[in-house]
Amino acid sequence: MNTEAFTGKAQAYAKARPGYPDEAMMYICNLAAPNAVFADVGAGTGKFTALLARYGYDIYAIEPNADMRRELAITLAPYPNTKIVNGTAEATTIHGNSIDVITCAQAIGWFDLNAFRTECQRIGKCGAIVVSAYIVV
Repeated sequence: MNTEAFTGKAQAYAKARPGYPDEAMMYICNLAAPNAVFADVGAGTGKFTALLARYGYDIYAIEPNADMRRELAITLAPYPNTKIVNGTAEATTIHGNSIDVITCAQAIGWFDLNAFRTECQRIGKCGAIVVSAYIVV
């Protein structure tokens, strides 16, 4: 596990990481029901999470690194529809069968994919959607 790889780097990451196109966010939101509950796994500093939060969905922002969670709290402060969770892709700590859409952006390269798949099956409701977004610069 590389949960400490970004310790001490969160502020620089927040400033340097590119954002995501509005079209991508609209596409993801069009896949979801209006009252869908999201889990954004590996939320980092919240660049992706905040864009989803603008649409009003309830979102669990899962992030294992304490430094990143501090930046995440700043980014998500304007969005009362978000909840920050100390967890990993492989063990989110979210209740089973509770999530409609599971997203991850940029972070998937850090995940144990087999364990993440198992966790998605555990937390996802029947018919849950899993979306991974990756921006290449």
